[in-house]
Amino acid sequence: MPPTAKRIFLTGCSTGVGHAAAKLLAAAGHQVIATVRNDKDAALLTHASEGKVQVMLMEVTADASVHGAVAQAQETIVGLALDAVHHHCNRFHLAD
Repeated sequence: MPPTAKRIFLTGCSTGVGHAAAKLLAAAGHQVIATVRNDKDAALLTHASEGKVQVMLMEVTADASVHGAVAQAQETIVGLALDAVHHHCNRFHLAD
């Protein structure tokens, strides 16, 4: 990773602004960890970013999925700092 590159965690990257942001930031040389809803969306983003985006599954309406993605992200970035976290999802859900 270049010294000026940032480590960025994005949610809601299946489509739209999140998808575009993940591709753009990765193409600019940043390390991008992006969440998508399903395997199909993961394959599409991986292909569209030429494998530069680290994709993980997370459905924001399912607490277990959110907790699993958080655990996976923590394992991925252990000992490293995130420079940015941005939530692109167009849904709002409060955990019970």
